[in-house]
Amino acid sequence: HYLRCLLNILLNAHQANARKFDGESKERVIYVETGLGQRGSWVSIRDSGFGLKPDEIDGLYLSVERVSSKGSGHGYGRLFVRECMTKHNGFLDVSSPGGLEVKLTFPNG
Repeated sequence: HYLRCLLNILLNAHQANARKFDGESKERVIYVETGLGQRGSWVSIRDSGFGLKPDEIDGLYLSVERVSSKGSGHGYGRLFVRECMTKHNGFLDVSSPGGLEVKLTFPNG
């Protein structure tokens, strides 16, 4: 299940970059970082797309509603990620520091 979570977030990041830079020759970047913290091992995936407003982030992983009319998906992948992390006692943190960053923390043990 964790692999499917990571692939889903990578696909979303790829699509966000494609929407922002459609038709442009700018470099599209997806940043992936990993680490180990007090809550467990984590993976952070950040795109260089438009990002989201704070009120859009709050409910991002709570429903299958589309955040933007520019996207092609329906939100079921986001819902799967949230359910997977909840089922395995993991943590899902989302921020938008320029682009969108999703951090998955997998508990130790």
